[in-house]
Amino acid sequence: MPGLARWLRRTEIKAIHGEQLEAVLRQAGLWEPLMAGRLVCNFCGATIDQASIGCIVKKEGVFHACCSGLSCYMAARGEEVGGIG
Repeated sequence: MPGLARWLRRTEIKAIHGEQLEAVLRQAGLWEPLMAGRLVCNFCGATIDQASIGCIVKKEGVFHACCSGLSCYMAARGEEVGGIG
């Protein structure tokens, strides 16, 4: 199962607790768009709310939001989406 090894490799994931979300998003300039319903996924264009935010990424000095969809998360990490196995 050559594809499985890719999914099992160890990676560093930086996470925040829910109570820290507002402070982090304010620092990134994403809180106001989120609260106004104007925050969209940089990868699929879906509107993001507090329940569907998957991650934020910083590219070329600008923060971008990513929804909780697997393909968007993988794109944010710079990986292709593929099946296991």
